[in-house]
Amino acid sequence: MKPKILFFDTERAPPIGWFWESKKPQFINYSQYLQHGFFTSIQWQYDHEKTPSAFSVVDNETTFRDDPTCDKRVVKKAAKLLNDCDIVVAHNGKRFDWGHVVGRMMYHQLEPIKKPVIIDTLTEARKFNFPSNALGNLADYLDIAKKETNDAIIGKMVFGKIDERIKNVKKQTAYGIKDIQPMIELYHRIRPYMENHPNLGAFSGIPTCACGSTHVNARGERQLSGNRVKAMYRCMDCGKPMYGHVISKVTR
Repeated sequence: MKPKILFFDTERAPPIGWFWESKKPQFINYSQYLQHGFFTSIQWQYDHEKTPSAFSVVDNETTFRDDPTCDKRVVKKAAKLLNDCDIVVAHNGKRFDWGHVVGRMMYHQLEPIKKPVIIDTLTEARKFNFPSNALGNLADYLDIAKKETNDAIIGKMVFGKIDERIKNVKKQTAYGIKDIQPMIELYHRIRPYMENHPNLGAFSGIPTCACGSTHVNARGERQLSGNRVKAMYRCMDCGKPMYGHVISKVTR
């Protein structure tokens, strides 16, 4: 059985608050919030799918017109997707996407979900000393699918006439859905170099590379700390070296 790998991204509207003019950086106190941030959309694509999908707060314009800040339907959809997958891939997913989704689930009093294995491409990119770890800059540096420019006016998603808000949420969603392909290509580029990729063989019961290939060759053994000896393999498709199970312990 192959694991269900989900590529996932979110877009949010910023919070609204008040502050005094100052030439110095300011700490925004909780009491200064007038309106909290909320999800405007989620974008996703499963590993076996060819095109991404999206769901936004304006998919039901009637509901949005009644309460433009209510993201409950979007959060419920995000929770279902994350609960149904085995592995989720997201850029800054551990600190941003997962945390915000669970926080809004608590706000809307939704049932908790199981936490999937999270592969954070931002966390992985930081290990390789790239000039920049922003998704758009990584896409440019690694010559993969380019990240699009955001044409939405962020402020107009939370201020102004309702029709302008709807228009800009749709622009923001269109921008977000185009982040999926660069993230997929970044994941595939980084994957052979990852040291802690989840063991896909645990789902199938046979030696499997992180790329999903079972075309692996045995390459001897390696002694690790604790006198453990593990079998070594190399993927014949992507070239990634990998460890097998502990096969013995060295005795003295």
